[in-house]
Amino acid sequence: MASSYARTSHDRRDAVGSVSEPAVAKKLRNVVRPPNISKSLKKAGAVLLLPPDPITDVAGVVLIGAAFAMSSRQPLSIESLLVETRKSMRDLQSMF
Repeated sequence: MASSYARTSHDRRDAVGSVSEPAVAKKLRNVVRPPNISKSLKKAGAVLLLPPDPITDVAGVVLIGAAFAMSSRQPLSIESLLVETRKSMRDLQSMF
């Protein structure tokens, strides 16, 4: 009995320790709350506007325009996928 308790306590400690690692925590955060791509596009467009080269200005303006167009869209999350799946299942069940 005591050895079983010690083994499960050790397993729990290992599990908690693995979640507290920064790499695992970051990946879990990305699953729960995905990164916003429009912010990355705005930053890349701003960086391309900084040099005095006129070719990079065109690409920078295009990236910033795409970022503003995409900013109205919400990134996919687990909750939104679940809602969409339930809606699709209801539609399929209503057909039969």
